[in-house]
Amino acid sequence: MTRDDGSLTELGRQLIEESSWKCRAKAAERLGEIFCTGALSTAERALAEQFFRLTAFDEEILVRRVLAESLKRAEVLSRETLLAFAADQAEVAAPLIEHSPLFEESDLLQILEVRSAAHRFALARRFQIAEPICGMLLATGDEALMLTLLRNRGAAIGEEQLWRLVATPPLRPRIVEALLRRRPLPPHILAASLDLCAGFSFSAPPPQWRALGETALHGLLPSPAGRQPAAGSDGMLARRESGRKHTLYSRPKAA
Repeated sequence: MTRDDGSLTELGRQLIEESSWKCRAKAAERLGEIFCTGALSTAERALAEQFFRLTAFDEEILVRRVLAESLKRAEVLSRETLLAFAADQAEVAAPLIEHSPLFEESDLLQILEVRSAAHRFALARRFQIAEPICGMLLATGDEALMLTLLRNRGAAIGEEQLWRLVATPPLRPRIVEALLRRRPLPPHILAASLDLCAGFSFSAPPPQWRALGETALHGLLPSPAGRQPAAGSDGMLARRESGRKHTLYSRPKAA
């Protein structure tokens, strides 16, 4: 089902000409909803996008934000419109950066390189993030940003990238905790994370680290039926509390 040009034109007129920002925001939301139904013809989509691009210059940030929210799940949208809103202030750009499936990897790399920290946080929350982008986000050294990425199950963080987090001082307790929550975790990185729990200035790891470490270990090495786990509360993690200092200066050789 398509909408006639008159309906689109009227919404466009309200979006561009109404003096009240609330009226413009309502028109933006409605026009975005109609656009995302996929029921518009090619000519109608082109007309709607003309209004979108004009709205990118609206002086009221909430109008631009409402339109970006309305378009974040659009399956078809011109790159000109997409990138125009992605280049806006983070309050406007974040919904599209976080949710839109239409960005190419090169677009996301550009956002990462030239936009604000808030833009990068939106990027770190995307439903899928390629390994090169994960590497660049981790390389910022921003702990809050790194935690956002580590907690994102859709982030394709490479094994080498995970290893650098545990092998490179200084110890970041929240990073180690976030690592232990990731599944699946390569065995040598799990072991290194557990080692960090008992290393440096800790005489014993915080209780939540013990629980996370044992849960991760048990998930990795399930016990045979009828036998106790190989590393219970007094197992691998407890042995790592014996006072052994952190010695992660080279990556362990593969078995």
